[in-house]
Amino acid sequence: LRAASAWIEAGEALRAAETAMKCATKKWVAPELAVQAVDTALEYADAGVGSTFAPEIYKNALNWYAARGAFADARKAATRYLEALAAARLDAEPARFRCLAASVVLALAA
Repeated sequence: LRAASAWIEAGEALRAAETAMKCATKKWVAPELAVQAVDTALEYADAGVGSTFAPEIYKNALNWYAARGAFADARKAATRYLEALAAARLDAEPARFRCLAASVVLALAA
């Protein structure tokens, strides 16, 4: 997470978020540190909302949580993903529908 902190100090919130997500997916990272890395990535991504790159961070977090069975957190990430798509003014109807469908499945699983 030091690399992510360096990016945030340089004013690059989305690069920091991307770096933190990459840290979370490494197999050698302890589970509690991986959760912290994802939380940090989402925090940094919040600073970059409106950018066309922000939705990707939320989508990655959604996938990360869902893969680990953290369905409540995955639902929150899905909501933030939809908000980021709207804030970035992306015309991503298929992505919105997939995300809404995923939210329903996650709600049923939780």
